[in-house]
Amino acid sequence: MRHEDQAPNQHPHHNKFIHPGLIITHTALSLMLGIWTALTFPDIPLNASYPVALTVALLAILYRNRRQGHILILIFVYAVGMALGLQKLQPPAKPHIRALINQQINITCSGIILEPPARSLDRLRIILQVDTLYTRARLSQGSTQIRKDLFRTKTRGKVQLSMMNHALAHHTFMPGDTITVNASLSPPRGFVNPGGFNLPFFLQSQGIHISGWLARPADMIWQRAPVKWWQVTIWAERIRGELISFYNKSLDPASASLYRALITGDRSGLSQTTRELFANLGIYHLLAISGLHMGLLAGFSMWLSIKTLSLFPCLLLHIPAKQGAAILAMLPVFFYCFISGLQPPAVRAFLMTIVLFSAFILRKQWHGPTAIGLAAIIILSHNPLLLGMASFQLSFTAVTAIVLSLPLITNQFLTKPKRHSPISSLKATIVSGFMVSLVASIATLPLVLFHFNRISLISPLTTLLMEPLLCLWALGFGLAGSCALLISPQLADILLQTGARGFDLSLWFCTYINKIPHITLWLPTPTIWQIALFYLALSLFFILKNRLSAAIMFTTFVILVFPLPRENRFDQVTMLDVGKGNSTLIECRTGETILIDCGGPFGANFNIGKQVIAPLLWWKQIRSLDLLILSHADLDHYSGAVFLINHFRPKELWLPSTNSNSSQWQAVIQSAEKNNVTIMVPTTDQSFPLDNNGRLTSLSTAHLTRRNWSKNEQSLVIRFESAGYSFLLPGDIGKQNERLLTRKNESLRSTVIIAPHHGSKSSSTMVFLDKVQPEFVVFSASQYDKSLFPAPLIVKRYKDINSTPLSTAKLGAITFNLRPTQLDITTTRKGHFSSTTTHSSRRVKIRTELSEGRYSERRRFNPKQKQKKVTTHRGSDLSHNTQKTGPENYTSVKSVGGFFRNWTNLFFSIQCIYASSGEIQPRCR
Repeated sequence: MRHEDQAPNQHPHHNKFIHPGLIITHTALSLMLGIWTALTFPDIPLNASYPVALTVALLAILYRNRRQGHILILIFVYAVGMALGLQKLQPPAKPHIRALINQQINITCSGIILEPPARSLDRLRIILQVDTLYTRARLSQGSTQIRKDLFRTKTRGKVQLSMMNHALAHHTFMPGDTITVNASLSPPRGFVNPGGFNLPFFLQSQGIHISGWLARPADMIWQRAPVKWWQVTIWAERIRGELISFYNKSLDPASASLYRALITGDRSGLSQTTRELFANLGIYHLLAISGLHMGLLAGFSMWLSIKTLSLFPCLLLHIPAKQGAAILAMLPVFFYCFISGLQPPAVRAFLMTIVLFSAFILRKQWHGPTAIGLAAIIILSHNPLLLGMASFQLSFTAVTAIVLSLPLITNQFLTKPKRHSPISSLKATIVSGFMVSLVASIATLPLVLFHFNRISLISPLTTLLMEPLLCLWALGFGLAGSCALLISPQLADILLQTGARGFDLSLWFCTYINKIPHITLWLPTPTIWQIALFYLALSLFFILKNRLSAAIMFTTFVILVFPLPRENRFDQVTMLDVGKGNSTLIECRTGETILIDCGGPFGANFNIGKQVIAPLLWWKQIRSLDLLILSHADLDHYSGAVFLINHFRPKELWLPSTNSNSSQWQAVIQSAEKNNVTIMVPTTDQSFPLDNNGRLTSLSTAHLTRRNWSKNEQSLVIRFESAGYSFLLPGDIGKQNERLLTRKNESLRSTVIIAPHHGSKSSSTMVFLDKVQPEFVVFSASQYDKSLFPAPLIVKRYKDINSTPLSTAKLGAITFNLRPTQLDITTTRKGHFSSTTTHSSRRVKIRTELSEGRYSERRRFNPKQKQKKVTTHRGSDLSHNTQKTGPENYTSVKSVGGFFRNWTNLFFSIQCIYASSGEIQPRCR
């Protein structure tokens, strides 16, 4: 056949689908799609992916048609990606430490330190590569070695070890050091709530399967060890450690923490005030090692290399100036990536920079999508779980948007003027820089809302203004000082002190700008449909070339922030997982939302309201509260109240008393007054009006008549009734208030009760329980205080009255759907619980959802069929004397939370592949 008779689309140069510049992009997309499939459906048999991959690969080799062969290769890459994801999700086999430790245990282990310790205000965290476990071992006070006759088990794996910072402030741990510790080790868990941060998955993406707590320094043996020449990563981490130590000694704490974040990637030392300053302005990504920093460093190195080579004319006779400068410019870029600890954002930026320099050296045209796809393939092949991380999604999204919009920005703002002048060049540079920042902000808007629930309205402007101070001044002098440390510590100190002045100016600037009101919006978590419509409208904005573009651009923002109506067919009561604390959310089908208590663990850099409770409310599309009830003035019941009052503005606030010597309690009252919240001390039998024929009543009288009692005894006691069910929330009352309630109230009988005082021995007397007769009891407690909360005696007491115990420490958040015909109980985490014969003639349905948000189990229980105990714990049953009688109906379904989250991850990974914002730590979700 003649060439002119050949179809045009059959020629390789005319076939856009198989264009060589798109092959790597298609491969990256197929790989990400396969990994996403594995993350969404982790129960797919791993062996099923291998035959598919081999079969498709064989067909791709046999096919001669390039189009069909290309499609088959993409299917092969998809199968490989699915296999990589499934393999990474498989539980490690022995001798991995995760296969040896399945629950909390006190044990002695030894290993080497992999990274410089992360020191915050109150905690110190060490990543330990464990090699040996010792059984029947216990380090004595002041010991320097362990006995050699103990039973040893060889193992492997990473452990995140936490301890109090002040107890080990004098220790200078360095990567490569060996330590032996007596610690409490367990698989990581975190708080398990719908829409919350998945801590186990986050740590697993870093290769950490076990976390531990060191109670005292005497339980540790520490020894400095030499580093072998072939341990490249240890050498990199040790250099990071030396730099961090030098920053801490030479600079003030604020400047040292900023340099640690900007150069070494360690943001653990940033104070909460500094984090909030940068987050409110939308410039927190400037403190992360990203493509922006790497690009500026590469450009400056390129310019400096050209100037240096121009001083040696003899070399230019043999080496092209620009190609030689590009080779020299790779060295500082590699050094920056090396001292950052080879973190994923730095590696991604380094790979893209190397691709750019390589194309320049070989005199080839640089293709942005190819560089992006190549970096994605390398990173995800090494660690597929990074696809589900916020840092990966944000980073590649921003870079993709910038690369795609760069021709438009160049044509519009970087065209050469008729009369060249410095002012016109400066104006074009500023405008183009603002447009690049604006494009990145718009492209990452859904991701930022999905992971952090807040956006800054002035982020493009503040990014443009802060880049010279942080990325040119501070970073430039910081890198120069870090390199000068090898020559002269005095010169390094001068350079770092000079660069620190840029930090001072930036902090002053941030503080001044933050005084402007309403520069930050806190919004609910977007749904998959909002995100899809947003990117569809954004795509039409770039495609259309008419007057509709502005309207479409406005629509993209409205789609994302427009409040969706919440439709609950039934009333819902959710007991949140807040550790040793209390928080209960009541959602009425008529729209009222009531939050009873909002406390839990608290610390300098942790707020239970901001990082645990608010994400659940935003995930449920709740923007305001009708009533907030704080049962009493203990921090484990109200530590998150200030944040929730400021951002959800409840109409009423019920308190047992407005008088307290606690400054935190007074801060709650002041915040309520500032937001015009009605503060009320409820009287006996005072009710809150509801439109769903329900009733919420305060039953307590001790806070009005027993002022000499303790704060716990003066707790408000709330009773909620709806659809024939009743819930009793007694706070932290003890025996005295329980006797008072049994005398004052004739009808205390309830379907569900939250155990008073978290199940402590001082509460839940038999007289009180005989009055309540609950069918279910919920213990809001921590997994680390199992012997105290709930007390085994109290658990047995509830079982003796045929009450089903449910614990947030085992099951995560527990939701009761009040259907007219049955009580639907949903638990966020799989666990084991017992179900006894209930006192109701209605059916009870219990559903459990995995904390990983991937799938759930449904189990239906008919109270007429006797069942003593049913175990739903994944894997082996940890309960004793388990017995089942009667039929069981089991169906595997997908978790709603996992459906939205994983589809969103896929959508973002396909629509926006790469990012420049760097690694951003998500909230405690």
